[in-house]
Amino acid sequence: MSLDSLKLLEVRLEDVLARHAAVTAERDRLEEQLKQAQARVAEVVGQLQAYEKERAQVRARVESILGRLEGLDLS
Repeated sequence: MSLDSLKLLEVRLEDVLARHAAVTAERDRLEEQLKQAQARVAEVVGQLQAYEKERAQVRARVESILGRLEGLDLS
């Protein structure tokens, strides 16, 4: 193998290693974004559950009020 071939191989290897480092950094960045998105989704799901619970409580109270109003003799 000539020195030119070794130099070419060395350049290609450096290119592959640089690409690997870039892809690894990108993967790490995307994993962090995914973790943040998953945390946000969990937060929003929690808020949604709280809103649904509150809605059910409000509905029950309104139904109770309406039931009491229906029972009034307004004649």
